[in-house]
Amino acid sequence: MVAVKKCLALLLIGVLVFSVISSGCISETKTVTPEKSGSPTLSSSTTTQEKNEVVLRLIGPNGEEKALTLEDIKKLPQFEGKGGLKTKRGSIKKVGTYKGVLLSDLLKLVNGLSPDYNIIITAADATGSRRSES
Repeated sequence: MVAVKKCLALLLIGVLVFSVISSGCISETKTVTPEKSGSPTLSSSTTTQEKNEVVLRLIGPNGEEKALTLEDIKKLPQFEGKGGLKTKRGSIKKVGTYKGVLLSDLLKLVNGLSPDYNIIITAADATGSRRSES
């Protein structure tokens, strides 16, 4: 059962990383570059217009909505781990070390989620993933 939960956690991280990568929020990386504050950050070059563009929209169970820009996401705590992209045929491609924001940290922004709810992640190309919390 523990192995199944670990596999599900890794799959969820992979889906989240894929969703964020497909929307252009993060890229594959091999190292974490600490900012002056001591916490890892993402590195990218963005224009002023891109800094104000909403790249992630969260909707909580009570309908509370939180729109995040790339700059907002960069300010959140970063997590680094190994992952890959699962193809339609089931193979794993682009295996590497990725970094991004934990799903649990994003859920806290909309007051969390009880175990009675599902998480639905929809990528920019309208593909999606559903996960039940347990």
